[in-house]
Amino acid sequence: MAVVPRTALKFMGDQYLRDEFARHRTAAPEYIPGFIKGWTAYRDTLAQQLDEASERVKGEAIPVGAKLEPGELDSLSPQQLGQLYALKQAAKSNKDGDA
Repeated sequence: MAVVPRTALKFMGDQYLRDEFARHRTAAPEYIPGFIKGWTAYRDTLAQQLDEASERVKGEAIPVGAKLEPGELDSLSPQQLGQLYALKQAAKSNKDGDA
């Protein structure tokens, strides 16, 4: 899990969501159910984590996300693995920049 400052969380989420939906605007119909299922699970996980974090001190960083299971990682396409790696690098550079 990553630890993201609250102020960065909304900006990152909004931008990522816009970009992700724009990339999938012309997706083949057979990919849409999996896309919606993945985003619904993400929304539910994030909502639960934010609810649990609501009692934290204002401005305190909160952990977000979930670890991928080995089977989930194995099922990703090369393009998805590249996107995941880019996201990991961006999160790492953000974390290093905050230190």
